[in-house]
Amino acid sequence: MGLLLTDTSEDLSALKRLFQAFAQSSESTFRHWGFGIDFVESSLAGISEIASHNLFDGTRFPTEPGAFKRAAAVCLCTRMFVDVKFRAIGDPKAFEKMYTEEELDAWIARIAFMLIPMVIARSVFTLQDGKQIQPSKCWQPASFHVRLELLGFLRWLETPVDAAGALDADRLAKAILALALIIEQSYYLVDAELHCDVHDQARCYDEDDSICSCDAFFLNPEDSKPYPT
Repeated sequence: MGLLLTDTSEDLSALKRLFQAFAQSSESTFRHWGFGIDFVESSLAGISEIASHNLFDGTRFPTEPGAFKRAAAVCLCTRMFVDVKFRAIGDPKAFEKMYTEEELDAWIARIAFMLIPMVIARSVFTLQDGKQIQPSKCWQPASFHVRLELLGFLRWLETPVDAAGALDADRLAKAILALALIIEQSYYLVDAELHCDVHDQARCYDEDDSICSCDAFFLNPEDSKPYPT
């Protein structure tokens, strides 16, 4: 089964549409930060094949995975395997000065994170009576702290390979399951009345850390320092 669709023959087309829609809907955000993005098509074909041959083939996950597992799989496969090309907007030298390899790698993690709500919005939930419904709300992390830790988790991940250098599908599947549980928890909790004495109040990032500071505000660029033009 494919990464987005049960029909593997249509999965790559669905992925292309998803990533194209993502690039278009996020264009203004990326423009603020001084770049545009392109996705290498062959790498999208690669993650579709990983899903059909290693993930949703019935050996590690059901052949009909739920929305949260699909969202987690798209997120992690994007982080690890999708080739993202960054295009400078404005002065290329300013772009090269501002964005080190580490900074651009952090943006790939943010891009993977931003795909989560788009995948869920395009999914359906199957209820106990067999009825299928579309999600009625936009996914977001359960708290600001969860968002920062999740982005840190995505930055920290490495492509799972075995001793021979081949994909370690078991490790990848375990990471997907862990992320799926975090995504599911946030989906349920975001509308709940939380009784916690430190909810969204504890200090959770170092303002002097440029990557963590950008993690905090990259979706709300009006709250951060603008890209120098």
